Amino acid sequence: MTNFRNAAAVILPFALLTACAAGSDEWPSLAKRPGEAAVAAGPAAGAGDSAVAAPAAVIAGRVQDASRDLDRLAERLTAQTATTSAAARAARGSGAASELAATAQLELSRLERIGAQLSDLRDRLDALAGDAAVAAAQTGAAPADLAGIGRLIQRTEALHAGFAASFEAARASMPR
Repeated sequence: MTNFRNAAAVILPFALLTACAAGSDEWPSLAKRPGEAAVAAGPAAGAGDSAVAAPAAVIAGRVQDASRDLDRLAERLTAQTATTSAAARAARGSGAASELAATAQLELSRLERIGAQLSDLRDRLDALAGDAAVAAAQTGAAPADLAGIGRLIQRTEALHAGFAASFEAARASMPR
């Protein structure tokens, strides 16, 4: 009896779905409606120029935003690395429960947050590169922003490598 119920539970949804797509006038139908065929075909003729120009402008704006964000993160990373290193040096030799050690740990966590923000920016740049490639495929032209995005990715990776080295050095010198 249990096997019959299990088989019915598996077969019944498929039987219902085929009934929905049968094309009868009964509701609900999964068959394509008249307007859906035009939407599936893509944009209307003549709409291609404006439909493709907008993504290129949006992508260019996102590249500028990412560049600005990277510049800010680079400045913050430089300042926070110096602050974290100074706090770790000051805490050297103190006990793990000292105020100096707590301050050094706080600065280390601030440095770690910047590293996480660099990782987030790297993910955004990957998505942006994908969007630029899609826009280029739509236009048939090479995306001008793709090279700029590549440079931002390289710069982000270099900053993240510097962050990782600074973080590990500061973490290793912390009181235990």
